[in-house]
Amino acid sequence: MPRSLLAAVALLWCVSLGQIRTQAQTPAQVPASFKLTKIDVVGAKRYTTAEVTKVSGLEMGQAIAVADLDGVARRLASIGLFTSVKYQYATTATDMALTLSIEEEALTTPVVFDNFVWFTDDELTGLLRQSIPQFNGLVPSNAGISAFLSRELEKILAARKIAGRVEFSLLTDRTARTVNRFIFSVTGAGAALGVCAVRFDGAQAVDNAVLQEAAQALKGKAYSRSFTIAFANGTLTQLYRRRGFLKASVAPPNAAPDAGGGCGGVTVTLPVSEGLAYAWDHAEWIGNTAVPAKELNTALAMKTGDVVDVARIETGLGLVHEIYGKRGYVTQAATFVPKLDDAAHKAVFEMTVTEGPQFVMGALEIGGLSPSDEANLRRKWRLRPGAVYDAAYLTQFIKENPVASAGGGVRRLVAAVIPVMAGHQVTVRLDFK
Repeated sequence: MPRSLLAAVALLWCVSLGQIRTQAQTPAQVPASFKLTKIDVVGAKRYTTAEVTKVSGLEMGQAIAVADLDGVARRLASIGLFTSVKYQYATTATDMALTLSIEEEALTTPVVFDNFVWFTDDELTGLLRQSIPQFNGLVPSNAGISAFLSRELEKILAARKIAGRVEFSLLTDRTARTVNRFIFSVTGAGAALGVCAVRFDGAQAVDNAVLQEAAQALKGKAYSRSFTIAFANGTLTQLYRRRGFLKASVAPPNAAPDAGGGCGGVTVTLPVSEGLAYAWDHAEWIGNTAVPAKELNTALAMKTGDVVDVARIETGLGLVHEIYGKRGYVTQAATFVPKLDDAAHKAVFEMTVTEGPQFVMGALEIGGLSPSDEANLRRKWRLRPGAVYDAAYLTQFIKENPVASAGGGVRRLVAAVIPVMAGHQVTVRLDFK
């Protein structure tokens, strides 16, 4: 089970002391330090002996005391690359041979350099490899590596005379309770560079004025790769999907200090791959038994030859849900998968409907009214217990009874529909607040 990042403050280390071999030395004769003449590494699968030695801070031939070995183990463990670090040593009168036994952490978590606009990713990766063996953008999922990376990145900034601190955050998957990304950002005076300009490489089908209007969400704000990627995968991709470009994609952004924008910030370039534009052919309905396909097609309102506008299709599926809601299928849902014909530039949409059970009217609960007002409202409600539930009736009822007077004031109706799977009944809750 992965170690909890938020609970882990530092890595633990495990130290196993070997026996000191001496030549009939009395305690007074034991030297204060030894010459390090040999280093062996046991248990390494990914890293070489030379790489582990470099990370440990040791050098062949250096003077080292037995008391220093605990510090060596602490350093190796604190980096976060190893789940455990043990050591053994043997000495002669003047020399020490050291064996480091390690267990390596799995590389599971991608690293994002959120606003290091002064470096390319390849450049940063190369610089970090000088202190993190074989670094390739993936690191273990623990607190030690995040602290170590922050320190190393600050050293890289200082070497370029770039003022700023490095801060670290997590991008997590709340459902799976796992870490998706380690995000490192530069903060401090002069470090948070604003976006001066946005360019769209490869964009031809969508007018640049439209793209630039959408890019207002980025311009003038401090550059963030994570936010820019979210913009590209959301707003920008949606612009293309509304125009039939179902395969449109956007590569990760490139950002560089602005050369001519005049704002002293960065220019962001988004590489766009548009792909083909598709026209609607027809829908193939799967799983619908309560409502015929002809009625569903009418609600969807897509005709052969129409531009495939995904937003329009999603709106149509909302109308399909309303049709089902009138028949008591309040948990109905639908998904779609486009089957693309690149030669004809047409798309057939496979619509899979999950109808769920048909619900009937159950309890009517009313809150926020006096007993007399509640009784009057109940008399207005026409959908009786046991009748097939009609979601459209509730919509109309709210329009007819939006507010009520209470205590000299006006309260507005808030409704909740609660499907009860036992008995397939719907509880309608009307609250005046």
